[in-house]
Amino acid sequence: MHTFVNFKFFIMDQSLPNIATPDFDLQYLRLQKQKCVKNVIAQYQNKSGRLSINRFDNLSLAPLGQQPYIIPSPDLLIDDCDFVCKIGPTGYDAKHYIKGRTLYGGYYRKEWGHFLLNTTSRLWPIYNSKINIDTIDQIVFYSPDSTIPEIKGNFLEFFKLADIADKIVIVNTPTKYEHLIVPDLSFEFSISYSQEFTNIFKYISNKIRQSNPLANPIINHKILLSRSHLQSVNGKQINIELIDQLFAH
Repeated sequence: MHTFVNFKFFIMDQSLPNIATPDFDLQYLRLQKQKCVKNVIAQYQNKSGRLSINRFDNLSLAPLGQQPYIIPSPDLLIDDCDFVCKIGPTGYDAKHYIKGRTLYGGYYRKEWGHFLLNTTSRLWPIYNSKINIDTIDQIVFYSPDSTIPEIKGNFLEFFKLADIADKIVIVNTPTKYEHLIVPDLSFEFSISYSQEFTNIFKYISNKIRQSNPLANPIINHKILLSRSHLQSVNGKQINIELIDQLFAH
């Protein structure tokens, strides 16, 4: 993405199309690309309006990290990209105890794309009145490795704009919870998507519109966040200059 990225000037298109419907406009793509995109879309199940929220008392979760070949079972919570937590009874391998009402957020991904798609996937109930954030004591994410990463930069800015930064807790060991709330994934790569997934992004977008005098409330702008100006990925992105050119017109 360009180095000027600043959420205070970020405007999202509120009219998100239902990508599983036949009338989704793919005409801007060449024919071969249209076929590829349609094949990908066909793999996804639309779970809009059908997501669940599970609640547990005195439950322990042990992080297992990424397990690409694990078989799903009732004692596992599987997040996107095959990151897994094992559910256990009271005291199961628990190194810590967290009191109060905890919302399970999944795994905290330190890569920006994975953060936007995966780390936000279980936060949807906060932004459609299914859960009152004031009734939640903390939102827990598990670390993808043995460290406790510092939340900073765009990641921290995102949580601040979403009004949940003060609730975030990251853990990396088996932990017991007094009350644990586990929402379904609102987006799961190659499996499912839902309109609920966009809740947090619409919340942030509306907040920026209301606070930023430069944001026109009438016009919706679509913004491409390109990586072409980042030295760390220079030469690693195939045809990135061509992509920039195509989206510039």
